[in-house]
Amino acid sequence: MSAAVATVPAMCDFGRKLIGETDGWPNPFAFQDDEQKMLETYPYFDTAHILKGSKAALVTEIGLIDYTCPALGIYSAINQNKAEKITLVTPYRGHQLDQKQFQKEWEDKIDKPKMEFIGNYLK
Repeated sequence: MSAAVATVPAMCDFGRKLIGETDGWPNPFAFQDDEQKMLETYPYFDTAHILKGSKAALVTEIGLIDYTCPALGIYSAINQNKAEKITLVTPYRGHQLDQKQFQKEWEDKIDKPKMEFIGNYLK
């Protein structure tokens, strides 16, 4: 079995930019002059393409107010995976957990299950 744990998933669904929506970090189309070359190469780096048909167990944390790594792109990526998915959604988290009032809730509902998965996997 193989597994991956992504706390702040990036590089998800770059193609969203092509339909006028926000793509994920590092927003490759925003910095590239040669769009045709980007169209040919971005699937090799885009998690939404890499995970297609993957059978690895995934534990993914998604911050619903993360504008750097948008939730919609992350869902697009992890839905390509064909194996177990554990999605830990944090409605109050942006790109960083800087809202200290949610620290305990994050530790209990997000970090603890994530660390339990890792511990069980490594047994």
